[in-house]
Amino acid sequence: MSIAELGVIAASALAAGGGLAFIYHVVRTGGRDRPKDPEGVRRLVRSTTSERTGRVAAE
Repeated sequence: MSIAELGVIAASALAAGGGLAFIYHVVRTGGRDRPKDPEGVRRLVRSTTSERTGRVAAE
């Protein structure tokens, strides 16, 4: 085997490993609900202007 062939094989193996790591990450974190954060909701509501809140409530 030439050096070029070995380089292609090594690059392919690294790309496959990276792809597997990405798929593993997606499978572990995908499809989860967002964490429930009641304090975050309160901060969001407080930071919203009363005009915007009224418009959303009216819709």
